[in-house]
Amino acid sequence: MNTTDMLITLITSIIENMTLLGVMFYLTHVSIANIRTSKKSLGLITLSLSIMYLIQQFNNSQIQFGITIAFIQFAVVIRLISGMPMKHVMTSILFSYLLQFLFQVPGIVVALLLNPNFNFVTSVYGLLAIICFASLFIILSLRFLPIRRLYEKALQIPSFIIFTTAFFFAFYGIACALFREIYMPDYLIFLFVVIFLLLVFFLVIFYAVQAQKKEQAVHFYETYLPILDDMILNVRKTQHNHNNTISAIASLPQIAADYDSLAASLEHYSSHMVKEMIPTRFLHFENKLLTALLYNKYCLFAEQKIKLDIVIHSYHYKSRANEFQIVDLTGILLDNAMEASHPNDTVYVEIGMPLHKNDGKETSDTPSPFSIAVKNLGPEATPDFIKKIFTPDYTSKTRQALQHGLGLPYVKSLVHQCKGQIEIENDMIASDNTKQPCRYFIIHVSV
Repeated sequence: MNTTDMLITLITSIIENMTLLGVMFYLTHVSIANIRTSKKSLGLITLSLSIMYLIQQFNNSQIQFGITIAFIQFAVVIRLISGMPMKHVMTSILFSYLLQFLFQVPGIVVALLLNPNFNFVTSVYGLLAIICFASLFIILSLRFLPIRRLYEKALQIPSFIIFTTAFFFAFYGIACALFREIYMPDYLIFLFVVIFLLLVFFLVIFYAVQAQKKEQAVHFYETYLPILDDMILNVRKTQHNHNNTISAIASLPQIAADYDSLAASLEHYSSHMVKEMIPTRFLHFENKLLTALLYNKYCLFAEQKIKLDIVIHSYHYKSRANEFQIVDLTGILLDNAMEASHPNDTVYVEIGMPLHKNDGKETSDTPSPFSIAVKNLGPEATPDFIKKIFTPDYTSKTRQALQHGLGLPYVKSLVHQCKGQIEIENDMIASDNTKQPCRYFIIHVSV
């Protein structure tokens, strides 16, 4: 290699590794101003010189070992300069190498297509062009793509996966350096790499699902716990008002002029107390999200001037569905009933009542599954209608139709997933506002 080629190789190495460092500093929030004013910038210069030397030293026979040493030095220097935890440092390094790989591969493919005899050692100008274009696209990706957001998402992956991946690359590089004279079939190396990558892939998928479940749990709690707090606050306020009302009732015998005035005052105070009563029976559920949901729906029904009559037969259940799925299921059924009802209608809800199909099959020692029956004024439950309501995008409502039609198919899917049961029927019920029995549409779900 002549002096010109060596100079081009050094420039290529500087561009490549400074781009890597730039990505790492960008991800770990290290600014150029901090580097200039920090004494640790000497470590950055030393790192660059070391990397250039290693790439030149191990470029032909031990490139894996050279990259491994560079990886370790990156980790040390980024840790010293940024002060970030090692998990953040390792993740930023892996991200940097991944970006470099993604943007260098297209250039390598183009070079091989244009020149099948392209050699990475002797074709120094071609390699410089590939590195320059890759570095340019990396900088553009940092500017216009959510790379930092993806990096922050990657930080949610457990530490042992990050460190295991880093250890794999270090082990692979050192093994290549120590055992380069030992023959190993290419298919064994390929098989080892594929198995490891598959293991990491499935671990990442598993923990991504776990993280999604935790995120869903946080979303539900953030949504419904404030409602529960509001319910408790209203209970305390109502209790205070009731104490005042009871004190007033206690003094009525002394201030009432006669029996009629006493009876009228008692009726007035009693009706006032009944109107202000809060349905505290919801508080007995172990699933506090369900408690918050029922209270929230109770208030929404009251705003629509629809009476919601809830009867709870049992507060205890053992379900295959988790608490979030039960909240979803209950919310969908109540929303459908509210949207199908009109002011002054009555919607009946029964929780904890077993399905007719299960009568006689459960003993007192066996916890019942979660069951809910929602009854609202509705059409005849013909087989054709039952089939239609579980079809995606179907809705019998005319207002805001585009927002409906997905609830009951989800309920059916959830019930099938939890090996539960659904009963749909009609019943003639005489509500408080009607003298004659009316046809009610009933959906009874058990999961």
